[in-house]
Amino acid sequence: MGEGDAAPVRIGRGISLMPEEPKRDEGTRNRMAPVRHVKSPTETRVPKGGYPEQEPPRPPRRTKAAGRASKQAKDGYVRLRVLVQNGALSVAGAKFVEGPLASMETLHPGLTYEVTLGGRRVAAGAIVDAGVWRSFPDPLGRPELQGHHITEVPSYEIAVRVSAQELSMSSLPKVRITLYRWRGTSPAAPVAGRSLKAQLKGRVDTIATLDGIRLSRLSKEAQAELRGALE
Repeated sequence: MGEGDAAPVRIGRGISLMPEEPKRDEGTRNRMAPVRHVKSPTETRVPKGGYPEQEPPRPPRRTKAAGRASKQAKDGYVRLRVLVQNGALSVAGAKFVEGPLASMETLHPGLTYEVTLGGRRVAAGAIVDAGVWRSFPDPLGRPELQGHHITEVPSYEIAVRVSAQELSMSSLPKVRITLYRWRGTSPAAPVAGRSLKAQLKGRVDTIATLDGIRLSRLSKEAQAELRGALE
């Protein structure tokens, strides 16, 4: 492609050039109708005052996870750390544990706990070697150290396990925890609907009882752990 005017083109024996100022075509046949201007949907929806200044997009709202509902959706239980001291029980801490709570089938002689809620038993279990110190015979065979000695300690902790669906912050004042010492001779399979003390054969001594769990009487650490396990 070069510069300057284009060279004329020969048609037949003559040279036909386009006039510099052609006449207006006044014909009406075989003419396309003029294009009508139609407003687009965007133009028809423009507000009278115009659009406001564009703002950056807002971040999505963060919803608070329903802790209690999520824990109930899974199988789990609450493990209460209960302190036994001077014939009294107190909650020292708590933790939510995922997984099903094994049902109690048999109880063995020794320490046993029972948890009731409004007179209904919701948990029970045996406690092995809690509250005692055990010594074993001297391996050298010295006479003064022979025998198996058991010494009771003044304070100790036990683990009380209750299904998470049975506990809530509102039901804590109605929870009753009882610690028994059962001096039976063989394992027993307790049935529902009756207290352990009424159906265990042999001597059953009540060691301590906790009537209701009240947050105001717990330490700050225990309160925080209990809320975290239940909410």
